[in-house]
Parts: sequence; C-alpha cells; structure tokens
Amino acid sequence: MAVDLLREADELRRCLAALDARLATAPADADPANRSPAAVDDEEIAQALARGHRIVAELAALLGYLQGVRGSKERLDRAHAPRTP
Repeated sequence: MAVDLLREADELRRCLAALDARLATAPADADPANRSPAAVDDEEIAQALARGHRIVAELAALLGYLQGVRGSKERLDRAHAPRTP
C-alpha cells in the first residue's frame, strides 16, 4: 500500500509540474489569474483532483490503521506490564 501511495503521489507531482509549466507559458504581461486557460484541459484538472483525493483517502486509511496498531500495542503493554502489589 505504501509503495502504491508513493507512486501515486509521484505521478500527481509530475502531472502538476506539467500543468504548471504549461500555465507558465502565458505572455509575461498577462495577469496571472488569466494565464492561458487553454493550456490546460478540464479533464486533466479533474484527473489531478481525483488523484489527489485518492491519495488523501489512502493516507486517511493508513492513519486509521496506524492508530489501531498503536492502540493494540498499548493494550498489550498494559497486559504484560509488571504488577505492583
């Protein structure tokens, strides 16, 4: 799962870098808010957003798993801790 997450995050990083590079090709005197909207496709943006949402969902699942592991370890530690009279 972690390898898939890293691969997905790297693909998103490359996608965002490509989108950013195309947006940066607008004329220097152009207002940054209006830079070359034709340089990026709505579908590309939607795919990047979907990829970002998948990454966040996977991170949330990993967080839940790790919290469960921590809780299990704490319970085991308490169960095996030396008892004081």
